[in-house]
Amino acid sequence: MRKLNVDKSYSKYKTRVAINHAFATAGSENIVVFWPKSEASFIAIKQSLAVGANSENTVGIFDSFTQTTEVLDCCDAHMLKLNNKPMTWPKNESRIDIIGSNGNSGEHYK
Repeated sequence: MRKLNVDKSYSKYKTRVAINHAFATAGSENIVVFWPKSEASFIAIKQSLAVGANSENTVGIFDSFTQTTEVLDCCDAHMLKLNNKPMTWPKNESRIDIIGSNGNSGEHYK
């Protein structure tokens, strides 16, 4: 297994704004902070609306007594876990075959 050289990162400012907004609009409900693969950063949303959250991408579930800095600390820990996760590469040569099928002229991209 090989670790990818480019680590994931996120904007703490944007995440702080998202967390504060989620706390402000959740009412008495808990919020969930997670990072779906389809997004560029963390999402903070009330628990009943967090349909894309799962055990792999969820940072945590937080109540209204949680401070934003505590949630950001959990986000940092989640990023560290993601960046230290070993990268697995396909064992077959299918990627090379796909690249080779494009040909020298690049007609595949026209």
